Amino acid sequence: DWKYPPYAATRVGDFLIGRGVSDNKSACVAGLYLMRMMRELGVPMKTGLRAVFGVSEETGMADLKHMVDEGRQPPVSLVLDGMFPVNYAQKSHMTGWSSIELGEKLKAFSGGDVPNSVPAYAEALLAVSAQQARAALDGEIEVREAEGGCIAAARGVAAHVAKPETGRSATLLLARALGCLSYQSVAPRKVLSVFLLHYAVAMGYRPRLKHCVQCGERLPEEDSVLFDIEQGGVVCSRCAGQSRRAAMLSPAERAWLAEALAQGVRGELPPEDAPLPLLQAYLESRLEKRIPPLLTPL
Repeated sequence: DWKYPPYAATRVGDFLIGRGVSDNKSACVAGLYLMRMMRELGVPMKTGLRAVFGVSEETGMADLKHMVDEGRQPPVSLVLDGMFPVNYAQKSHMTGWSSIELGEKLKAFSGGDVPNSVPAYAEALLAVSAQQARAALDGEIEVREAEGGCIAAARGVAAHVAKPETGRSATLLLARALGCLSYQSVAPRKVLSVFLLHYAVAMGYRPRLKHCVQCGERLPEEDSVLFDIEQGGVVCSRCAGQSRRAAMLSPAERAWLAEALAQGVRGELPPEDAPLPLLQAYLESRLEKRIPPLLTPL
């Protein structure tokens, strides 16, 4: 469905359309014309001038390594892959590797071809029937039969990692859809509470649950205590009068918060003990922004 042949150069008015005409064939042609101009103008030079074109920028730079190994590296090099007036540096990137164990239902997961692009396609092999997967997954996810189960696939929009906002990651689309599957049996109150708690921690607002935020006294775990929403922690009975906005926190709720901080949503956390209104009020006070109602706020 190409409007113009991708591997040819088609001139439309003042534009050339084809694969690589901007990145980087135009720079290559400009470099050749620059060398021709200097030769025809007789520009005096103390050393030689050479254009080097490589084809392995996206796949490991083996061509550049070969040139260096041959002892032909230049004392000064100009990279034409950039905008006027000069490209003196490029931002770097960091590549990391991580792994997780596959679960009972997830047998394989893959997406993307190269590390410097937003992946346009991702797929996962699931040990469930295609009918079960279609019933549970979002409509954006394609499902087809496969040996031993089915394949769930997502299609996104490819983009260079320099501008990831112009793309849509198929890997993230699929991971989020599968993530929803894994939390289907988890009570919404529990998920929301854990999210708000860990979001507060990520923003630097970890709540203090063991010691009074006013005087530092350690409070017995079996006691109900006040939680100072503005100070971000429990307060003892002596300091309670100094709190301008506080809510009662039961022993079960304190234990729930401590477990949620340690284990996240995977912990054995009874949903009924999740202090969701308190967490909502606490995060609103820290962020100074209103959060759309989840439950009746304090």
